[in-house]
Amino acid sequence: MLNFSDARIALLAAHRVGNKSKKEANFISQELIQLSEVLEDVMFRFFTKPLKKSYDKYQFTHHAELEHNELYQYCRNIFQDQSNLITESAKILNHLYEQSDHPNIKTGELYVAFFRDIQAEDEMLNGIGIFKTEKRSKFLRINEENNSLGIEAYEGILAEKMDKGCIILNTDEQEGYKIYTYDNNNYDTQYWSSRFLNVVQIADDHFHTKQYVDLCSAFSESVIAPLQDQSKKVDFLSRSSEYFNNHDYFDVDEFATELMPSQQARDQFNDWREDFGLEDIEQFSISKPGFREAKKAFKGLIQLDTEIEIKISLKNPEEKEKYIERGFDAEKGMSFYKVYFNEEF
Repeated sequence: MLNFSDARIALLAAHRVGNKSKKEANFISQELIQLSEVLEDVMFRFFTKPLKKSYDKYQFTHHAELEHNELYQYCRNIFQDQSNLITESAKILNHLYEQSDHPNIKTGELYVAFFRDIQAEDEMLNGIGIFKTEKRSKFLRINEENNSLGIEAYEGILAEKMDKGCIILNTDEQEGYKIYTYDNNNYDTQYWSSRFLNVVQIADDHFHTKQYVDLCSAFSESVIAPLQDQSKKVDFLSRSSEYFNNHDYFDVDEFATELMPSQQARDQFNDWREDFGLEDIEQFSISKPGFREAKKAFKGLIQLDTEIEIKISLKNPEEKEKYIERGFDAEKGMSFYKVYFNEEF
């Protein structure tokens, strides 16, 4: 997680990027933005707000060699000499323009900022921020005119929610740096992270936690529910949630033994681990933010073909087993659930 409490923007370049497919030209600034104290404060919060709760880390990549990743080269040049910012930011602009070849991609402003003193875990680092604004908002300006109030409408950028952005930190250069990124306008999911940045997620504890939570969700839906019943699926998700909440360290043998008493179930779970590419990931520190983010996929829901749904909380699974029973009505030839309760809310 990033800490910006001591950080500041040292340099800032701003350009406008067009849409290549519509033959909209770029506008390239020749000088850096002169930052007043007020403007720096506004832009700093505008840029960094979406990154303060970022935990997913990425790094530059390339199918041939890392050296061929254009942004990797431009960022390395800036880190080596900050006076390169205006010229390298123009190259970044042109690289983004080359990816803007779909009609849905919006014209917008591109900002390239050089940050000092960003704290990432135990390191104090410099960083390069790349941001794009796309949306426009309507504003009203109230003026006093001849003893009356006049109202003027104009269009501008609402400095509350940046559309796209990333921070490249000056660490792990040989591996492709350490990068945090976001995209609030997912009209083209490949445009920003894959085609422009060309990054892959770093396989750390946070990443493995989210992968295993996704695995548990898929395993419960595709294996447990069809072979047993949906109440057992909910029970498995409840126990999985309990394990991730109550443990600081994940051990796959311990997890499987606690949640899957039969060897057959453990063998099936290991097969699914291979499908998720987790066969070699057996132990790691559990990322609590990663679990909170990924467990949204856990649904304590029993869906029936009669268009009736039973929603069950994932907390305290042992307690809930006393209040729901599954059976079969021979006369109707249908399965049923019996639910016990004291009062309705």
